[in-house]
Amino acid sequence: MNSAAWQRERAGVFFGLDGAQSATLAGAAVCLLLVIVLHSWVALGVLAPLGGLLAASALVRIEGRAPVQWSVTALAHAAVRLRGAHRFKAATPWQAIDGDGELVEPEDPGDEWDLPGILAPLRLLEVDDGRGGKVAVVHHRVDQTYTAVARVTHPGLTLVSTAKAQNRVQGWAAWLAQQCVEDGQIVRVGAYHWCEPGETDELAAWTARHVRPDAPPQAVELVREVIAQDRRRVSEHVSYLAVTLSAARSRREIKAAGGGDRGACAVLARRLGPVAGSVLAGGVEVERWLSPRELAGVIREAFAPGAARDLSARRLAALDPGWRGAEPGLPARFAGPTSAETHWGLYRHDDALSVVAEIHWPRTPRDASMLSGLVSSSGRARRQVAIVYEPLPPRVAERTLAMDRTRRDVAIRLRHRTGQIAPMREHKELEVATVQDAELAAGHGLLRFAAYVAVTVTDPEDLEAAWDELCADAASTGLVLRRCSGWVDAAFAAAAVPVGLGLPGRQR
Repeated sequence: MNSAAWQRERAGVFFGLDGAQSATLAGAAVCLLLVIVLHSWVALGVLAPLGGLLAASALVRIEGRAPVQWSVTALAHAAVRLRGAHRFKAATPWQAIDGDGELVEPEDPGDEWDLPGILAPLRLLEVDDGRGGKVAVVHHRVDQTYTAVARVTHPGLTLVSTAKAQNRVQGWAAWLAQQCVEDGQIVRVGAYHWCEPGETDELAAWTARHVRPDAPPQAVELVREVIAQDRRRVSEHVSYLAVTLSAARSRREIKAAGGGDRGACAVLARRLGPVAGSVLAGGVEVERWLSPRELAGVIREAFAPGAARDLSARRLAALDPGWRGAEPGLPARFAGPTSAETHWGLYRHDDALSVVAEIHWPRTPRDASMLSGLVSSSGRARRQVAIVYEPLPPRVAERTLAMDRTRRDVAIRLRHRTGQIAPMREHKELEVATVQDAELAAGHGLLRFAAYVAVTVTDPEDLEAAWDELCADAASTGLVLRRCSGWVDAAFAAAAVPVGLGLPGRQR
């Protein structure tokens, strides 16, 4: 798998246009033919403007999409609002704080998730980790997939040498390429990174709690002075890795392991150890595979930033050997938001508001640290970046590349036959598809992947400023962000909730 040989998917059927664009352009052609056939001034006055409008709606680009594509999205969004599906209310809202400011849990919270939108088909299972603990398994009842989520650490690439950074990238790429096999059980890999803003007051409080009694007084005083003088925002970074197994591709192994959900969880559990060892080549270290309560807490934090401090306090308290309270995390029933509402370009969830964007990669080569700007510290908002990979089996990859090369070659030939000059971009895309085909024949793998970034604030007045700040950081590394208007709730689930949701269809 050569990371340089990538390109954006195009599912066009005519000159790179999709079905809606092609149908609209055909309608414009029909209007022109009717004007010629009817030989009427009335037809010319009515049909010519209509044909021009249809052609413009198919060919003009607004924020990377044609007006007819925006119309399809707008109609789908309107249909959702008419059904009332844009609003979500938890079936059992939970008052998590008592009068003393402590987390309180009900006696029988239940073990079913209550999640909005495209997260609704998910349910929580668990499997033994072999060391007396439990690992959470996310079952997608429609796609029939099973996902385990790990909290991971990585040293980053900013301060390392170019050669070492390249070795880590190649190690990660090699592991992804290993999943591109026929009937491979792992069908999706999701990498998620959160950057959470914080205050120096919190840092000062943490420092005060962790001062050792035998610490030199001069060192303690120096740290206090540095914190007191530096009132800038600080941030906390956390990363997750989601690995998804397909039940359809693992039927034989699942049947041998007992069948059903139990067998699927057992098969997935056997893959977790090798995964943890393999990703080390890319500089990624698995701290632990999340338990059911931990995963529920992570999902809750994604929807309700205000709950993060309480959940973090519980995690720290549970590290005390004498701790007798509840385990870290939450009961499954309270993983989701208490309420959520979807707008055209904005998603409201509990005490927060979010906007989400697709990340479009630059055409010119960039180094491996080009995403560092997106996960840089922000004093205004939380940032959540997700990259989702789907390895393609060799036969599927061959078929995909053959169709891609044919489509791009036909588009160039049609332009030549109609007296047009094909843009160099189309020649370059055909060249990249040819290189990918050659590399596939040489034993490399082919991946589909998509990247998203979500920015979340608790103060509505900070939202646009936080978005502008994010766009500026992205532009500094050549990345282009396009807001996910019309489907922001689904995009938020893909970007901010680390449960391994799949990629969008090729029509996008």
